[in-house]
Amino acid sequence: MVQIYYGVKNKPRHSVIENITTSSDQKFNDSMIHVCFGLYDKDGRYSKFTGTAMLSIFENTTSKITVHILHDNTLTQDNRDKFIYLAGCYGQTIKFYNVGEICAEKIKTFKEKIPAINSARVTIGTLYSLLVSEVIPNDIEKILYIDSDMIVNLDINDLWQIKFGDKSIASVPECEADTVFFKKVSKLHYLINEKIVTYENYFNAAIIFMNLKRLRNEQEILSKGIKWRIEHSQCICFDQDIWNYCYANDYVHLPNRFDRFVTSERAEKQPIRDVIYHFTGPNPTLDFSDELNRLYFQYFAKTPWFTKDIIKRLGESVKKILTEKTAELRILALQMTTLMSGKTRAFFIPANTLDIVKIVFKIKEYEDIIQENQESYNDLLESMESSRDKKVFFILFEDYYKLREILIQAGFVEGCDFINAMMFLPDTNGVELNTYELVRNM
Repeated sequence: MVQIYYGVKNKPRHSVIENITTSSDQKFNDSMIHVCFGLYDKDGRYSKFTGTAMLSIFENTTSKITVHILHDNTLTQDNRDKFIYLAGCYGQTIKFYNVGEICAEKIKTFKEKIPAINSARVTIGTLYSLLVSEVIPNDIEKILYIDSDMIVNLDINDLWQIKFGDKSIASVPECEADTVFFKKVSKLHYLINEKIVTYENYFNAAIIFMNLKRLRNEQEILSKGIKWRIEHSQCICFDQDIWNYCYANDYVHLPNRFDRFVTSERAEKQPIRDVIYHFTGPNPTLDFSDELNRLYFQYFAKTPWFTKDIIKRLGESVKKILTEKTAELRILALQMTTLMSGKTRAFFIPANTLDIVKIVFKIKEYEDIIQENQESYNDLLESMESSRDKKVFFILFEDYYKLREILIQAGFVEGCDFINAMMFLPDTNGVELNTYELVRNM
């Protein structure tokens, strides 16, 4: 059963509810903008990110929006009510699809055949984008699929008006979305390394504008992509590599204002502007001297998830993390003798930080140092492979969690082959407050 909730502006708690059993029961206005999110929320605390992305869309447009949420049984009634309330506040419509039931066999196949998804930082929900064309009602001809870690700081109608021509999808090339990190790690992407997809064409799947009229007739193409990804476990991405295998050589290249990584925006010292911000990795953080973090929380504070309990939980989390960090450092110091037994240290560090890192870590002349650049990620993997059980790599990198996934995917073990050396930096660095876990626990 599918549920539609029609928001009544300023009367959100009295939204009309209609249960429908077939996709043709509800006809949508052609001028309606359709936006889709995939949602897996194991502990009930991820919905707030989807809600914040939704609110940012509503805040910046006068267009009528229908939000389609592809979810499973992890969506709680409380979070469902908050989504309905939020849509009602803006007079918008929301529709829920339980793909855990509608597409149960396909999701079971994902979990069994791509087992890495069960232990990755991203969840099975990232693969729900592959189900959109078979779940969304046939009378909807196009839809914007958006990841939950986005802030739409522009009028979504600007994107909606872009024409597909004879293409099935539109997206932003990753080299345009992420102008800093991707340039350095692109050669680690199997599709690019094997020349299946070019560097310039590989796109970021956080936003995919889908031409559903064409995609519904191309299920076999996506099925082949899923089969290919199952057979190539060396790929470091999940849905993104599937989409790129299928469409990277034939899609509409969107301007990068429709998907900009906040890490790149910070590195390039860009002011707040009319773009869609991608808060990938451990972002946002609680460093409120950063205007992008302030922008994120400006939107989050307007959602029904921002409550006094959230503020209390944040305070408790900060205290807990600081306490645990101190304890963790003490334990790690005790374990270092065992961890380093018979091994030497090696370092992977950001460019132009050699002098300060040498001082902080008292690096010896015989200890290897790899400084970050476009070639250094291959050098890191090769060096780690050739020195297994001989060296422990100290990783000092802002995007540690993104690099961590690449290393784990390559078969290395955190706490054995490499460690997050950011925790050893002075507290003035602020790293202890910039944790994914802290923000997730909001």
